[in-house]
Amino acid sequence: MIDRPVFIIGSGRSGTTVLYNLLAGHPQLCWFSNLTDRFPRMPLLPVAHRLLDVPRLGARMRRNIVQSNRGFPNIRPVEAEQIYHRYSGFIENRESTLADRNTAVEARFRAQIEKHLCGTGRPRFMTKQTANNQRIAVMMAMFPDARVVHIIRDGRAVASSLYHVRWWRDIPIWWYGGKTAADWEAAGHEPIELCARQWLRDTEACQSQATALGERYLEIRYEDLVADVHATVGKIVQHCELLPDAAYLDALPVRLDERNDGWKTRLDPHQQAVLQDVLGAMLSELGYR
Repeated sequence: MIDRPVFIIGSGRSGTTVLYNLLAGHPQLCWFSNLTDRFPRMPLLPVAHRLLDVPRLGARMRRNIVQSNRGFPNIRPVEAEQIYHRYSGFIENRESTLADRNTAVEARFRAQIEKHLCGTGRPRFMTKQTANNQRIAVMMAMFPDARVVHIIRDGRAVASSLYHVRWWRDIPIWWYGGKTAADWEAAGHEPIELCARQWLRDTEACQSQATALGERYLEIRYEDLVADVHATVGKIVQHCELLPDAAYLDALPVRLDERNDGWKTRLDPHQQAVLQDVLGAMLSELGYR
């Protein structure tokens, strides 16, 4: 049985991975890992996640996850593109609707989650995939008791971060018909504008589900998370109806580096003006100055 799965949503480069790693150490949660995503057909492989419960070794592994270290043994939460692609059947190049649901495919995806719950011995499942932003309605129909955590970060910082990562130019963009940043540039458009619109569309898609989800939806800010990790994670633990665990919280860092103002020096005045033109209204609505 899949009980109240936890979904982390939010635009890429908004802190979704940071949050995923922080929550991964909670003793009730399991997740798709680099190991199980690489070998998804090996049904007993999630048992290896129980190394996280071994005294001292498990503590070191959890620290490595939070700090994004690759120390041995390297078991860490991932977006699990291979599992999602092989077992979920989700559409990649547009927003999914309830008309796209396929019960046979959904059963295969649920079986993967159940395999992880059984193998790890954990009662709750958590996942983070930024592509879920375009399929929230379908995911919630599949898991009507799910808990959703939407993390929002200053769109200017997100756009700047996207602009400077290598993989951005080649990934299909769901609201752009599956075309890429390279296609956008080839059409003569301003590159930084696409980065801004990606944050805008992702954020709007996530927030559009808030009313339907009601109390199952929690919105947090990246800026609050990095400034006070314990308070923000504690709020999420309560929202997701996870057991409070003082040892788990104490093992987390108190705060993290924000790195939010880099756009002011990494982007030229023209690019900054483009961001203001595209994002100004939403930034103001969210309280960013």
